[in-house]
Amino acid sequence: MRKIQLFIIFLLFIFVKSQTFIAKYEMVYDKNKLLDSMLQNVKDENLKKELLKSIPTKINYFLVHSNSKSIYYISKNDSIKKEESIELKKQIDEFSPVIFKNFNNSTLIKKEYILDKAFIIRDSLSNYKVLDFSDEVIKYGSFNAKKVTIIDYNYNDEKIMATYSEEIPIIDGPHYFYGLPGLILELEGTLYKISLVELKMFESNTEINFEEKGTEISVDEFKKLYNEKMTF
Repeated sequence: MRKIQLFIIFLLFIFVKSQTFIAKYEMVYDKNKLLDSMLQNVKDENLKKELLKSIPTKINYFLVHSNSKSIYYISKNDSIKKEESIELKKQIDEFSPVIFKNFNNSTLIKKEYILDKAFIIRDSLSNYKVLDFSDEVIKYGSFNAKKVTIIDYNYNDEKIMATYSEEIPIIDGPHYFYGLPGLILELEGTLYKISLVELKMFESNTEINFEEKGTEISVDEFKKLYNEKMTF
């Protein structure tokens, strides 16, 4: 019996390695709370109001996962197209933040912007803690799913509720989250909610490479610079 289980796991591994999964996520958030959090150094109330008007109520992100690598970004497309797996670099929106995960060597690289300047940040692949797994099975669209609580160390140890499905056998998810026993379908925190709205699979690998164009900086240096530049 154990040999059969190992053989099935091996087949799943080969199956996933030879395909490209593309997920579209919709991020909605409380604009006022988010701005208060992001722009706490902005003293000019009129400027805050203008920034509030310019920020959309939702943002669509794409996650492309193939051959034990993934990239998370804002796409130029409204829906998943084959081009996302063929000409990936051309689909990434200008000034989009980008998160690259390489599960082969456990690395995570982020591209972030302060105004129009790009910065490259190397970070830990896992900077959160998973706890309180639930055995309860729920329906999420057409998938059977489960929930788990995550403590996010990047944002003041905030508790986040994650929904994932073991029916989609990739240990990945939106933003820098990963590592659950299936694709993460939804994340819900105090300020935001990220939900899967579309998922497609292509029967070929996509070459995922991270374009490291920007000033390399540490996590702490970026936070310090952000606070300095965003003080008005």
